[in-house]
Amino acid sequence: MAVRFRTLALGALALLLLGVLGLSLYLAYDPDFFMDLVLRQVEEQIGRRIQVGEARLKLFPRIHLGLSKVVVHDVDPSRVFFTAQRVELVLRATSLLRQQVSARRLIIEQPRLELRHNRDGTWNYATPGRATTASDEMGNPLALLLMVRETTVSQGEIALV
Repeated sequence: MAVRFRTLALGALALLLLGVLGLSLYLAYDPDFFMDLVLRQVEEQIGRRIQVGEARLKLFPRIHLGLSKVVVHDVDPSRVFFTAQRVELVLRATSLLRQQVSARRLIIEQPRLELRHNRDGTWNYATPGRATTASDEMGNPLALLLMVRETTVSQGEIALV
């Protein structure tokens, strides 16, 4: 009887400490910090400017960043390369501790991708952005999809220009 009570008390104390730790992490970290971190790293990798209408961060049960009204500009910033009504990322906690962005899951809803054939014969998706070199595959915005373990795209369209 005493062993059961002690086990239950220790379990309740552990749950309470976990809850307090989780709440303090949630209150201590600003969702804008994570959104800025994610957007800054993705912008650096693809060399294109990204705009987001709204961002939401959930820490439990997994770190989850939801973005709405996402716009990725082309290398020429007056043109739009990609839009999506909603983008959700399930992030890896271990990489965030190193302030690196690594996603487990990517969900894209209602995307529109504009593939443009430039006058010099190249396509806009193959043109590296300002932060990469031509030999660096990270300059290809579509290469980021291959780095995520699970990607889901729904109700999308591709425009060839």
